[in-house]
Amino acid sequence: MKKYKIGIIGCGGVAKFHSEGWRAWKEDCSMTALCDINPSQIKRLKSEFPDFTGTAAEYTDYREMLGKEKLDIVCVCSYSDKHLEHTSACLDAGLHVLMEKPVGYNLEEARQFLHLARRHQDIKVSVAYSLRYRNAFMAFRELIRNGTLGDILTAEVSYSHPHFGKKIKVASSTDYLKQHSDLAGGDTTIAGVKPKKNPYEDGGGNYVASSELTHSTHPWDLTRFFFGEATHVFSTESTLPAVDGTSGIQMGMLWMRSGAIVHVLAGMTAVPQIGGNQHQFAQVHGLKGSAWLVRDMYEPYDYHAYYRTDGEIQTAPAVTDLPDSSHGVIIRSKNLMNAIEGKEELICSMEDGAHTTELLYALWLSERTGVRTAVLPARVTG
Repeated sequence: MKKYKIGIIGCGGVAKFHSEGWRAWKEDCSMTALCDINPSQIKRLKSEFPDFTGTAAEYTDYREMLGKEKLDIVCVCSYSDKHLEHTSACLDAGLHVLMEKPVGYNLEEARQFLHLARRHQDIKVSVAYSLRYRNAFMAFRELIRNGTLGDILTAEVSYSHPHFGKKIKVASSTDYLKQHSDLAGGDTTIAGVKPKKNPYEDGGGNYVASSELTHSTHPWDLTRFFFGEATHVFSTESTLPAVDGTSGIQMGMLWMRSGAIVHVLAGMTAVPQIGGNQHQFAQVHGLKGSAWLVRDMYEPYDYHAYYRTDGEIQTAPAVTDLPDSSHGVIIRSKNLMNAIEGKEELICSMEDGAHTTELLYALWLSERTGVRTAVLPARVTG
């Protein structure tokens, strides 16, 4: 059996989860190379998993890494505005990719990602929309998609990403970043966030350029995962300040192609006393029954999917026997390897992730204009 050689571009905080996911399958893969414009980030990542990342080659230029190393899969963990550049380079090198969200920092970049998918149809690109890779979420989707509940009439999705404003220094030298920002780590500015004492500290990242609707991408992507595509959206946000003075709660209504109407509450929680993600996560009502996706109040990371079609509440059947993990890293790493080997489809492909960017753009535009907005497709042109 082939043993995959893995590389990482961008060794910040999220790279830890990618390393953890591949380490769970270390019999099938090895961490071969790590790249970041800040060498101390590489050292930190190596110290996290010395038995897995400890011997990986170190690079500060991703182009040098792609040229010298014989890799099979690259994790693109750089800043949002660098995803297109780094993913495109990996695909041109013939490498499979596990990339972080978003797939396109704006509608034009989403179009270019769709063009990349058309050009490189034989290469697998998986997107780390982490909530898709949890057992209860996949079981919930299967209930909706297999007809158990009948045609879906209405639904609600509620999720607030816990982000307490913790700042992570991405470089020991700001001058070094200014001089070498094009090499691996991405743009050294953080769009849409008020300047901090150190502008090179990470506030979490934006998913649409110039948008203050940060950290809210997960429930919108899950709405697509559960119910398919939306034709129109209406979005608004709270005027109460959250992290860094920006507004942290966004609400919206989605009109789905299927005919369903979905209400979504999204945002981030900046106050630890409130807790992280809401316990009541989602509910769906169809012509044949209803379903609920809930989180245990006393088990913060344990979700369950339930449904009722005949008066009796039942637990949704499991889709996979793989264990849950933080950020779904165990399932998503195995899913990409299986997809490369032709054993299953990607849970979130690059094309699929680009359609979430289309939705995020429509939500941003609706919030800015205050009107119901069409979800515009990103054309697959050259």
